[in-house]
Amino acid sequence: MGRSQIQLDPKTLQAKEWRQNNLDLNGLQLSLSLRFTPRELQPLWTSAGAQTEVFGKPIESIVKNEGSSVPHLVHLCAAEVESRGLCEVGIYRISGLATDVQSLKTLFNADVKEASSRMKILDIHAVAGILKLFLRELPEPLFTYPLFKDFTKAIGIT
Repeated sequence: MGRSQIQLDPKTLQAKEWRQNNLDLNGLQLSLSLRFTPRELQPLWTSAGAQTEVFGKPIESIVKNEGSSVPHLVHLCAAEVESRGLCEVGIYRISGLATDVQSLKTLFNADVKEASSRMKILDIHAVAGILKLFLRELPEPLFTYPLFKDFTKAIGIT
């Protein structure tokens, strides 16, 4: 077992590139890649009215209740993935921890502001996972059943 410290220099961490650090832990070499990612501390919108559940509900009712054209969950998750997940390998392929995804689901159904805050400290794969779960649990697909033939016709699949 070893112990080490890294002096974090704010000027160095402000760079957009990854910073390589090597630590010696009693003869064991540990190589780290660090990069600072700035984040907003407050959501870009304010909640109006009581929070309602979003998972398993029709997307039309969600956007009507939230007064937006895109559900807050989709907006927040996409912004978080764009902010700190675009360089991650397999961002939508690799699963996040099931407990993290489940806790985010519970929070988004109860308190979207708390969910937004918690999302910023969780692994980015859990954030991508909650977005995938939301889309999977929609009662009707985004490409709706009545319009499916029109979609397939438009892209040339018969």
